[in-house]
Order: sequence, then structure tokens, then C-alpha cells
Amino acid sequence: NAADEQEDSVNALNLQLRNMNQYTIYTSEGLQILAKELENSTNFTDNQVMEAEKLMLTFANISTDVLPDAIEKLLDMSEVMGMDTKSAAMQLGKALNDPVEGVTALKRVGVVLSEQQKKSIQDFMDQNDIMSAQKVILAELDKEFGGHAKLQKDELKTVSIAWQDFKETLGVVVKPAVDGISAQFASILKNITEIMKKGEEA
Repeated sequence: NAADEQEDSVNALNLQLRNMNQYTIYTSEGLQILAKELENSTNFTDNQVMEAEKLMLTFANISTDVLPDAIEKLLDMSEVMGMDTKSAAMQLGKALNDPVEGVTALKRVGVVLSEQQKKSIQDFMDQNDIMSAQKVILAELDKEFGGHAKLQKDELKTVSIAWQDFKETLGVVVKPAVDGISAQFASILKNITEIMKKGEEA
């Protein structure tokens, strides 16, 4: 159900943060808040955003410092190019993980950096300043795609997402009670089954 999917998304995100030695409760909560904010301002659900966050974190050179900006650019790129968030995350993740090679990878999807931008990226990499090199790429993506995810927000989809959120919240509140009832019901069925078996034996 929706609540379980939400819980799975959070657990998967936290697991990836731990795998990359970037987990703190503040980092996790910050990324969850970002996912919710982007859900409220775009056509993407918070689960989709957290999935993208998780995938981006599989790339060792992408830190949680650059991740929020990267996620916003990823959603813009996904909206404009008609890519699903997983594909966009892998495409952008590869580019940011190795910015020098990333220039070539982005060119294949129509993102072309100037010679000056390429030089800046190489200079930053020569100084072991990968974050600054990544920001050159993100700045170009902002120039080409910036704001499109929010611009394309569909109010009908907003209603659908709000309903999904309601089911997630309802699931969190109701699930413990349902689990308790299910356990009691299972016990009753077991007792009935045993009584019926004894009746057959008699």
C-alpha cells in the first residue's frame, strides 16, 4: 500500500546514505523534506524524488552538498526531454561523477558545453575541486532546462499526488490497528480450522 511504499522509499534512501558513509538523521530528513517540497511544486511524487536521490548517491563523487541542486536539474531535464527520473538520474549521475567525461556524455543528449566551460571543468579537476567542476555542468543545465519541472506542474496531477499522500498518512495511522486485527483474525481462523479437523476425526 501507499504507506508501505513511502516507508520503503525512505529506508532505501537511508541505506544508500549509509553505504556511502553520508548518513546522518539531519541529512536523511533534509532529503525527505526536499522530496516533499519538489512534490508540492512539480508533477513528481516524493517517492520518485527519493528514488532519484538514492540513484544519484550511488555515484561516489556526488556529495549531499551538491545533491539538492542536482536533483532539481534532474527533474527539469526529465520534464523537458521526456525521460523517466531513473534514466535522468543515471545520465546526470555519470556526468557529475566524472565531469571531464561527463561533457561527452551530456553531448549525446543534446547538452553542449562551450570550450570555456570545458576548460573551466578541466582546470577545477586539475586542482581536485570536483564540486566546482560539477557546478559548471549544473549551471549549464540550469540555463537550458531551469524551472521547467515547476512550470509544467499539472493541477489534476496535484490532486492525484495529494490523494496518494493521504493514503500514505492513513496507512501510517491505520496500519498498526489493521495488523492487530489481522493477527486476531488469523488466530480465530486457526481455532476454527482445528475445531473442524477434530469434528472430521470424530
